[in-house]
Amino acid sequence: MIILKIRGGLGNQMFQYAAGRAVSDKLGLPLYLDLSFYQKRNKCTKRVFELDKFNTIYSKKIQTPILGKLLRFSSKLTHRRAVSFSDIKKFTKENYKFVYLDEYWQSERYFIRINEKIRKHFTPKKKTSKKNSKIIELIHKSNSISVHIRRGDYISDKKTNDYHGVCSLDYYVQAINYIKNKLGSIELFFFSDDIRWVKSNLEFSDKSYYIDHNIGINSYWDLILMSKCKHNIIANSTFSWWGAWLNGNKEKIIIAPESWYSNRKKNCKTDIIPEEWIKL
Repeated sequence: MIILKIRGGLGNQMFQYAAGRAVSDKLGLPLYLDLSFYQKRNKCTKRVFELDKFNTIYSKKIQTPILGKLLRFSSKLTHRRAVSFSDIKKFTKENYKFVYLDEYWQSERYFIRINEKIRKHFTPKKKTSKKNSKIIELIHKSNSISVHIRRGDYISDKKTNDYHGVCSLDYYVQAINYIKNKLGSIELFFFSDDIRWVKSNLEFSDKSYYIDHNIGINSYWDLILMSKCKHNIIANSTFSWWGAWLNGNKEKIIIAPESWYSNRKKNCKTDIIPEEWIKL
């Protein structure tokens, strides 16, 4: 069996699920989700489990923290510790009967071989609302560019800010100008966890829409709307990363920040940005 530790917000949950699904498919073993992270008080920003908003497939959700500890302990006893994906090519059903996966797995290389399956699994279960349907119509009719501005705890929490940092206004100006020079006329669709700030600080002569109605349990629809746009400008955020990755336009232009983290050494080690995306 595959036990997958799920933690963090939706973007991180999606990375974890995609990696876990790839291992589960490779070994032909059932996938279980350990949700004990959401059952305890965490010092970090409060998160909720959201993978059930999509057509994800797994055998069972394990929610008891004690059970999670037992699973980790049993993996040590059987020498099936939390594994590194550097060993994934060595995985066979014969030598791995039990795997406990506990990482963020922030790279498409962990699941690229089943990318079409992942795209299907990350389609929403619920029907599109009338308001979102109208936005999708506008997106399809225009040379649409999604622009995601991540603020929230990236601003309010000093520890998070020191770790991630935020994309500068200059980054968004450069990114939008880059796409305009390539495409000419464009329409901008802004998404943010602080859309009021965006309206006050980001103004362009291009026709712009500020998406502010998908809040709370419906916030994942912003990710879906971003994926419907023809091109994407993302923040250093796994949420908009998935909005861009799920974009099915074969000629899409995706612009991502050169620095994903505040720490230069950590930036050198990460391969979260696919090679074909443009870094600014």
